[in-house]
This record gives sequence, C-alpha cells and structure tokens, in this order.
Amino acid sequence: MSVLKSLWSSLRSPQQERLLWERRWHNETVQVWERPGRRELRFSNHIIQSALTLANPDHLALRYPQHMMLALLLCPNPQRALHLGLGAGSIPTFLHRSFPKLQQLAIELNPKVVEAAHLFFNLPQDPRIEVRIADAYEAVPDLTENFDLIFLDTFNATGTPERMNSEAVLSTLRECLAPGGWAVGNAWSMVKTFPESRKRWARVFPYAMQVNTQPKYGNVVFFGTLDGPLPKRNQLRLQASQTRTVAPLNFREMLGRLVVLGEAER
Repeated sequence: MSVLKSLWSSLRSPQQERLLWERRWHNETVQVWERPGRRELRFSNHIIQSALTLANPDHLALRYPQHMMLALLLCPNPQRALHLGLGAGSIPTFLHRSFPKLQQLAIELNPKVVEAAHLFFNLPQDPRIEVRIADAYEAVPDLTENFDLIFLDTFNATGTPERMNSEAVLSTLRECLAPGGWAVGNAWSMVKTFPESRKRWARVFPYAMQVNTQPKYGNVVFFGTLDGPLPKRNQLRLQASQTRTVAPLNFREMLGRLVVLGEAER
C-alpha cells in the first residue's frame, strides 16, 4: 500500500502554493501567496481577502466582489466612487478599466495592504484612483465629496471592525451619496451580529436590498439608497443585458438571489 501511495504522489500534479511576500503592520501580518494560476492576499488568519487570476487579471476572481458589481445595474454610469477598505484593489481596478472617466477614492488603514495591491495585484498608479492611508472611521465624517457608489468592505484578520458596521457610520455614508447613488456593503452571514447588521441597513436606507453570494452561508452584499422606488426585476435584467465591463459578469445568475429588505427588517 505504501508503494502505491508513493507512486500516486509522484504522478499527481501537486497544487503547491508559495509565500511571495509578507509584511507586518502593528498586530497584523499581510501576506501574498501564489498557487497555480492564482495570487491571493491574506491576513494573519490565512483567510483569502482578495484574489487575482493570473491568466485573466481583469476577471474578478472571488464571488463577493462579483456580486458587489450588481451596483452597476443600479447606477449604470458612475462618475465618482468611494471605497472604504482597499484589499488588493480588485474592485477599484475593475471599475477603472471599465469606466474611463470614473474618479475613485479609496481609504485604507493598513499601508502594507496598499503596498501589496500596487506590487502584486495591478492596482494602477493613476490620478483617477486616489488612495488615502487613513482610518475610515475618522476620515468619513470629513469627506466633502458626494459619490455615486460607496463600497464598504473594511475586513481585517478578525472580521469587520464593529464601529465600521455602526448605524452612525452608515448614516454618515448615506449623507455622502450623490442623488441616485448607492451604498454597497460586504458582510459575513456566519457571525452572530449579522441579523442586526441587516436591520441597520434597512433602518438607515429607505430602499435596501441584499444578495447572498452562496446558496446558504457566506458573504452577503447589501445595497442601499435614498431614492426610490426600487427598480423592478425586469428592469434590472434589461440593464444586465446592456452593461459592458472589461470582464463579463453573470448578472442574471446573481439577480436570482437579490431580495428586498422588507418592513420586517426595519
């Protein structure tokens, strides 16, 4: 049996991964790992935060950023976008290439995350993408600009900082929306605070929806706006057929899990 195991091990192609880069900032370790066909940003707990498909760098490799792009059906021609939390910069890079006139601001606490995004994940050095190294909790109240799209994705090694998930922060972001603008938030459904997070989005935004990125548990993306009414599903399907991005997205499959946050959530 041991001979057979040895033979099998020698024949199969190992899915090896290697650590390309590692930096420590305060109590958090930022790592870049590479395995066949893919590069990943991870933090101290080794959970994958962002990923890049090496053969197709324009493709959004993870499901949750793909689902956050449903915002493009709600706001088809964004002029300004705000990102709270940069990660590997996959969404800013995707939007930068899809919308040549879009201006973006990203606020990221960890300077090593910014360094990794530029060195290993193709985040453009371009005047249309401004990256501020700052605490988003402190920086958001000082913002004077209005944004068509606001992406809230401030995950670290221990999850989302609770204060960034507060009603006060969501209310401040609501005031930063341009007319017709949308806030988009990434959440994790397997934490005990998730039901309250969903209720907060429904309380803060008069019109709110959510989409599960997996059939059961995992990332959930919230969408909120001040301006109604919410678009009908057939309107969104039509917009999906008309939306063009640098890499295709399966909007129709995502729309099948999009639900309105109803009165029971308020």
